[in-house]
Amino acid sequence: MHDINENNLSVTQLWLLTLAVEYRIPLRFMSWSAEHLSRNFQIHVPDSTPESRIWNLRDLERRSLVTIEPLESDNPDGLVRSPELLDDNDFGYELTSQGADAWELNSKPDWNRFLTNEAGDSSDTSLFLAATRDRLDTYVEYWSAMRGSKPAVTSEPFRMCPWKATYWKVLPEGFGVELKDSIPSTDYDRAEALKVFEKFRGFEVWCEYGISLTAAKKLFW
Repeated sequence: MHDINENNLSVTQLWLLTLAVEYRIPLRFMSWSAEHLSRNFQIHVPDSTPESRIWNLRDLERRSLVTIEPLESDNPDGLVRSPELLDDNDFGYELTSQGADAWELNSKPDWNRFLTNEAGDSSDTSLFLAATRDRLDTYVEYWSAMRGSKPAVTSEPFRMCPWKATYWKVLPEGFGVELKDSIPSTDYDRAEALKVFEKFRGFEVWCEYGISLTAAKKLFW
């Protein structure tokens, strides 16, 4: 497949932009197999080799749609969990303002449906965040169902005005709640949880290309 849009982006290039919508992406991920990438990111991976991914990424950089810079050693984005993956020579890429515009033009995101999560104030808590209160409440209900137990709420739901939803996108408002990470109940039914997860994947869709990284971060990292 070749050009698919007015930005003259290939399928691989649109995929690369999508990966970096929420987080700076380490270049080492480009060497992962398609199966490994698909499993961890829960997003379709176009047929491509590591070499072609890097070539396409360099082309995006040349066109000022992404920047490639050294990763910060304290890894503020929280995506890579293994310290050995980070060193002074590690680089990652992220969207520029032009890259963000190109991604939005082609993926047509509905930001009112946006969901994400991040580390809480302690090592055993997580912040669940959404663009609307209804989406937040349903998000927590799905997460509880997938775990087979209701997580303990460690903070009252709160409102943010404005909300910096990603490193490049600011929304008028957002809602969040901090939850204590729960251990699946003793009668946890994995088959039933997977059914709920499939429904959740539909619930969390917020753009035309791919899905949010939310499910992958919580279930597979």
